[in-house]
Formats: sequence, C-alpha cells, structure tokens
Amino acid sequence: MGQVIVKNEGLHACVIGAGITGPAAAITLAKNGYDVEVYEARTRDDMRSDGVLGITEANWSRLVAGGVNFEDRELDNYYTIENTGETMRSEFHYIVWTDLHAALVEKAESLGVEFHYGQKLNDSNAAYADSELVVVATGVGSAKEVTRGNYTGYVVIRGLAYQFTGTSWTTVMGESESGPWLFNVGDTKDGASVELFVARQQAQMKTTYSPVTPPEAKDLPIRWSRLLETVPLWQTAALSDWEVPEHLITDRGRPLVMRLGDANGQMRPQTSMGANLGLNEAATLPVHPDFGYENMLLHDRQEQYHRGIALGIQKSKRQA
Repeated sequence: MGQVIVKNEGLHACVIGAGITGPAAAITLAKNGYDVEVYEARTRDDMRSDGVLGITEANWSRLVAGGVNFEDRELDNYYTIENTGETMRSEFHYIVWTDLHAALVEKAESLGVEFHYGQKLNDSNAAYADSELVVVATGVGSAKEVTRGNYTGYVVIRGLAYQFTGTSWTTVMGESESGPWLFNVGDTKDGASVELFVARQQAQMKTTYSPVTPPEAKDLPIRWSRLLETVPLWQTAALSDWEVPEHLITDRGRPLVMRLGDANGQMRPQTSMGANLGLNEAATLPVHPDFGYENMLLHDRQEQYHRGIALGIQKSKRQA
C-alpha cells in the first residue's frame, strides 16, 4: 500500500485498534521496515459487521496494487433508483465490512504483523512505552478526546436479512412525518444488506445494537418493510459533523503518537467516507515526523469536512 518512504529496521510500532484503519496502517508500517503489533479490545470473533462499504477507486486500486487479496469479495455495484426505475453504476467498489477487514488482516499477517485481540493498549503498557511510534485507530468512540461531534438530525440504521432479494442494488427515497428518508438494499453472499437513513430528534453519539425492527420500517413499500422484519439485529449510528481537531500528532519525544481515521471524528454524509479517509491516511502514512504530515492531514480533513457539510442530507443544527 503506497510508496515506501523510508526504512526503519529495528524500530517498533504499536497500532491501537484493529478495525479497517488499524490493519491498513500496519501494512504500511511493516512495508517501511517497522516491527508492528496491533492491539484490539474486542475478540477476533467480534470483528465483524454486515454493513456494506463503498470504497473509492483510488483506495481500491492502491490496495490491489499493494497485494491485498479480495478474491470474490467485491459485490455488484450497479444500483436502481426504485422511484424512477433508473439504473446506474456506482463510482465506488462495494464490499462488506467484514470481507474488507479480513483481506487487510490477511495481508498484514503475511508481512509479519502480530495481532493481539481482547487486549487494551494504553500509555501504561510496556508495549506502548517501548514503541517509537503509536498509531491510534480506535474509531469514533475515542474521537471525543480530540474533537466534538454535532448531531445532524439523522441516523443510519443497518442490518442483514438472511434471505435474498434477487435484484440489483436498490435505492428508495421517501418522506415521513419526521422528514425525508432513504433506503438502500442489496444482496451479499450471506443475505440482503439493508441500510436506512431516517430523521430522528435525538440519537446517542455512539453505535447501538437492537433486535427490534426500527419503527420507520412502516414507511417503506410493503415489499421492503416485510424484508426488514426478518433482520435479527440492527445497528444504529448518528450522522454527525465532527469538528477537525487542532492536532493529529502528539510528539512526546518517544513514542510519537498519530491518530488516523475515525479516531479524529467520522466524516459524513456517505457513511463510507470515514473508512475511505482512514484507508487513504494509512496508505500515505509517513514514518517520520519531519515530512509535514500533520499539516497535510489537517488540510485534507478540513476539505473533507466542508465537502461533507455541503453534500449532507441536512445541515447540522449548528449551521441552521
């Protein structure tokens, strides 16, 4: 992934978080000569999600060129807007989160990266203190340490129905008493992945899980509302605008601490934006602070932030 910038044989790096950004960063560091260990608080079996990501062409091509093996994991990326009957090809490569994660971990392990599941890493751990570089890729749950989230008024609700639609990816748009909603559905190898964007007055600023079918299912055409009733578990996350933090790198002499991906705040409105930003940062990760990396990252994040605001479903309350 990315070009080799500098060799650092004999140096040790710790990556905190084994989601998407963590393994991607580990690949870059290992290719740059670091001895890399990845620490993840969840168990290996817990590292899964049925959500479908849309990966940009630039990130996808970089991953393939870097030897990440997707085999038959990529999904069909043609979709139909049910309201108009128009069928189009997406500019993104579709893949289930779990499949992308598995491909990244396989590549990282082939480079000698060690993964430690069920273990939290913090600055009191010996592994942390003995590292020259620490990459924080712990997701949006830790973003509040460096920035602030502002709820937009919308949530995204995801689930996997263990049956198939037999159709291409479908988008349905509608209006309810709460406001506009958008529904996406498409077949994966395990069933139909569903995604619902709906307006809600309040939402927790973290991902929550529930077996209860969301009440907004009643607003969908009967064909789709019945499908939603077969989803065993729902994942709900607030769509938020996260202010760009002042610093992404903490230079404490040793170790140098860098924060990547959603650890600096999610990017909306397209919920794969955070994954794409994390992949891009991981691929271009320099391994020495003298490259002006933080200025570049902050500039890119500010651009992404304003683009997200412009393309969002609804302006945040702060902007209203």
